[in-house]
Amino acid sequence: MTVRASEERRALEAFSLAQAQFEKIAAWHREIQKQIEDVFDSRREILRKAVSSQEVQIMQQGLRALQETLQRCRLEMQKAQVILTEKSRVLLEARQKREVIEKLREKQLASYLDRVAKAEQKTADDFATLKSIGNLALKWR
Repeated sequence: MTVRASEERRALEAFSLAQAQFEKIAAWHREIQKQIEDVFDSRREILRKAVSSQEVQIMQQGLRALQETLQRCRLEMQKAQVILTEKSRVLLEARQKREVIEKLREKQLASYLDRVAKAEQKTADDFATLKSIGNLALKWR
């Protein structure tokens, strides 16, 4: 039982770390998307006025860099999702193994308590029988 609980605890810790890593990458992904949206918003504002081609080109380069970063982030997020799924599977297996042992222990405990109750009842019955035999012996005296 202790071994299974320990395995489950380790699996839970690994899952928590994987989940934290996934959330970190997801936050990075949201931040990049926000930056891209900001670039589009500022590009719309700038294009309403007369701007130099150099400014537009710089903005396009920045947008391309953000999109490349977003693509790398998506790859990292996919890898983190695969790891998270695997850790979740391991955690589920560890939990199931612990629950099997726990149910077996509960059955054994119930069986033991049943045997103890039967033994106590038999002892009580034996004492009652001996007492009645003893009382009967005293009457014949």
